[in-house]
Amino acid sequence: MTVDDALMQPHPAGAKKLDSLTSLRFFAAFGVVIHHLMGWQIPPVNINFGVGVSFFFVLSGFILTYVYRSPQDKLRSYYVARVARIIPLHIATLLFAGLFLAPGYTVRGPFQFIQNLLLLQSWTPTFATIFSYNHVAWTLSVEMFFYLIFPAIIVLKRAFLPVFLLSTLLLLSILAFLDTTAAASVASETGFSTSALVQSYPIFRVFEFLMGVGCALLFLRTSSFAFSDSVATATEAGCIILFLGVAFFYNSSLQSLGNIGVGPSMLNWLSEIGYSPVFTLLIFVFAYEAGAVTRALRWRPLVILGVASFALYMTHQLIFRLFGLVGWGQDGPSLFWCTTLIGTCLVTALLAWRFIERPGRGLVIGLNQFLLSLGSRRPRVSSRQPATQSSE
Repeated sequence: MTVDDALMQPHPAGAKKLDSLTSLRFFAAFGVVIHHLMGWQIPPVNINFGVGVSFFFVLSGFILTYVYRSPQDKLRSYYVARVARIIPLHIATLLFAGLFLAPGYTVRGPFQFIQNLLLLQSWTPTFATIFSYNHVAWTLSVEMFFYLIFPAIIVLKRAFLPVFLLSTLLLLSILAFLDTTAAASVASETGFSTSALVQSYPIFRVFEFLMGVGCALLFLRTSSFAFSDSVATATEAGCIILFLGVAFFYNSSLQSLGNIGVGPSMLNWLSEIGYSPVFTLLIFVFAYEAGAVTRALRWRPLVILGVASFALYMTHQLIFRLFGLVGWGQDGPSLFWCTTLIGTCLVTALLAWRFIERPGRGLVIGLNQFLLSLGSRRPRVSSRQPATQSSE
């Protein structure tokens, strides 16, 4: 077993590897790719493909809880594994954006670079800062906040329901306050924006993460339940149909809520997190891997694409910007350029996973082990007592 495998081994030992959820990661990342092609290479439709980000936040809470079930797990190993998971590819894409794509970005100053490097950009509620350099990296800033608070959540898991309800009530109260004050979103891209605040400020996205944590806690209590193949397959298919129904009608439902007086901040928040209950149900059902749909999702090529989904997510906007800078595919929707862009994104993702993400993760973990070994070699002060003293 590699160091990577040891760190990510589910606890307790023997918990199954959830390949079906790994494959779902690919579909979520691919949805974000389609979202960013909308209006450029794909005619716009009234479906929000960008909600793949919400799926990632819910899945993050689920997987962390599934893997790190006990507060006795070493914090250092946990944080090293989290850093190793996202930082190498983040730094690589940040440097690429700063060195080669600066003309296509609104903000490219040293302060924004430092914010991005430290994954603090989502704490500044202006779109110019949030989307500076590699646009999609703001979600890593949110994820890092989740990683920081997760150990405390696990310690409090016996009181999870009250914590979840209180945090949700607090969020709703803040949103109501924003909608009843003059804190209106400004039009300037560089100015404070309540829209940017609600979309990317980590506190406003914690609801999705907690949904995933709660989903995992429930799954761990019920994972021994057995289902027939037909029941499991029907349930999995039902979840997909439910998701498709929500996808087709959710935006129009939000418009109806706006017509009856729901404020813009609340509507904005609901547009970002509204799919999370469906994603939670989807993850819960598919985690059992008991039906025909999840068997199909365990197809090896899909699992590989799922493993490379983080690289797909992190690199696709850079490829789009690069094509734009050289003038490729700028004449409106085109099947040729659309397929070329998607193909380039998939190939780049696989290469980035193989030659940047995976070795970078091993490098971070190896560096941590090296530092630990240095600490263990330090000479220790002898604790022996002088011969004339009692040894008690």
